[in-house]
Amino acid sequence: GVTSMNIGDVADFDSTVSSLGEGRWVSEPAGILDVDSGTGVVVARRTGHARVKFMAGGESVFVRQVLVGKSDGVMVDSEVVLSSGEGDKMVGLIIGGGDSNLLSGKHMETVPLSGDLFSCEIAWDLEMEIKE
Repeated sequence: GVTSMNIGDVADFDSTVSSLGEGRWVSEPAGILDVDSGTGVVVARRTGHARVKFMAGGESVFVRQVLVGKSDGVMVDSEVVLSSGEGDKMVGLIIGGGDSNLLSGKHMETVPLSGDLFSCEIAWDLEMEIKE
């Protein structure tokens, strides 16, 4: 299972304990990982050590230690052209060296939108006339 993540990575811990029945997911300490208490989908928010727990009947029946670190790089979708005249654009962003921010192989029903994870604003101060 997943034991290390980078900020922005998404993982699904539910596949590990699907046979344990009813319960809820928690993460401690707060702020390092955001976890959906029903699905076990986790988003790494800031660096540090955290524990992901599955609680059933008031007891933790699954515990995983997770180290969240900073990424070494960012890959931006180079197919999107940014310009000042076209309004808002959605640009794909992958943090780290992989092909995805998803660390789990299982298909996830609920994945946070990129706008919930990251925000970026770009502005141009100089106007240039481009001649073709």
